[in-house]
Amino acid sequence: MEARGSLWSSELPENLDGLKIFHHRSARVPEPYVCMYVALYVGPSFKTMLGASVQSDKLAKIVAAQLVSSIAQDVTGRWNQTLRTRQVEILEACRFLTQSSCNVPEGLVSELKIKSINLSQYLQKGGLPK
Repeated sequence: MEARGSLWSSELPENLDGLKIFHHRSARVPEPYVCMYVALYVGPSFKTMLGASVQSDKLAKIVAAQLVSSIAQDVTGRWNQTLRTRQVEILEACRFLTQSSCNVPEGLVSELKIKSINLSQYLQKGGLPK
């Protein structure tokens, strides 16, 4: 993504795998320009909404700038927490479904300091906040 500049409120995550942005511009001609978007994180078996917005103005470049800024803010503000929450839910689902050990999702290994965990170990650690 080469557009990093004054429109980005903070640094975007390096890996945006799973990010889907759906956008639409109204068909009204010629003004006002009305655009909307919905940003989602699409995981293997779930979707999580990161944000959505509708922008309107008489000038297309203002609408475009507002749209890009809003998308960047939604992604930077929610991306890491969304991934972590999903990883905790995946681990808990595995824990619920099996009596044996579960592989710890890669993003939680540093926090739990273990790559595979059983129910007893998970309960001793007190679970994980989402």
